Amino acid sequence: MNRRQKPLTERYPNWRDAIPAACEAMFSLNRYAKYESCTPDHRDEIYRIKNGLIEALYHLGAAVRVHEHVVRRPKQTCFDCEGTGTSVSYDGEHEECYRCGGTGIYREACDDTFVAFRFMVAGQAYCWHQPEECLTFAPVLTEESEQCALEPKEKPLYMDRRKFADAKRLVRFVVESRTSNRSPDHIIRAA
Repeated sequence: MNRRQKPLTERYPNWRDAIPAACEAMFSLNRYAKYESCTPDHRDEIYRIKNGLIEALYHLGAAVRVHEHVVRRPKQTCFDCEGTGTSVSYDGEHEECYRCGGTGIYREACDDTFVAFRFMVAGQAYCWHQPEECLTFAPVLTEESEQCALEPKEKPLYMDRRKFADAKRLVRFVVESRTSNRSPDHIIRAA
């Protein structure tokens, strides 16, 4: 056992008792992942443990709604050549834009699919979205897909940033305990 995990196993002899606190921790961590000040490495780590927590909550029976959100992304003009497909080299020659390959389009129009999970844990609702390609399990959808606009924006944090390391440790504790525990999953919803 990791020396940093020992206080968690002492505080939560049954790892399932840590689930409500882990959900609260993930709520703030997930919000922070959208902050400009969140480094890419920190964001990747948060999303990695979020994936694990979502899978754990789903398999423990805490999902009350699961549906897809389809986000339409419009075509994006290349900002390097301003959509012309050509750029001017240092010696003044016109050449194919290296960024878009001469198309003038940086990204074609596309649809991104997110799976929206609504969980009920100890009487508290949590709603998290996951890109479909990040899921490591196949959830059963409970509702029809809908189109939406997911705009990542900074929202207020309810946790001091100095507590983020402890918050991540708590979420990892729940995820790792579930995967190492041999007992069957059970429903954790509480009224």
